[in-house]
Amino acid sequence: MDMKRMKRIDIIAGLIFVLGFTGAARAAELDKYLDKLYKSHIIPGFSVVVVRGEQVNFTKGYGFEYVDGNNPMTATTSTAIGSLAKSFTSLAMMQLVEKGKVKLDDPLI
Repeated sequence: MDMKRMKRIDIIAGLIFVLGFTGAARAAELDKYLDKLYKSHIIPGFSVVVVRGEQVNFTKGYGFEYVDGNNPMTATTSTAIGSLAKSFTSLAMMQLVEKGKVKLDDPLI
């Protein structure tokens, strides 16, 4: 198995772990996992926020904002979202469809 695929599987496993996160009782376990994930990949850093309903259950930054390592990554560090914006837009639209606020065949303009 190539390294890219292994990293992708590791990250997907992490997302499943994060999505199953419930409450502060697992915060230490989540922190340990994310720290291990950060140390095992060649990335400058990332931040994580776990929200359930309107309650923030976990928030932390790992690594650094840039490769030079001068600015630590925090939970409030702004980063470019890149191609993920499409996924978030799709998710938001489907939530509006579920609530009956829009229909999939409604015109956009």
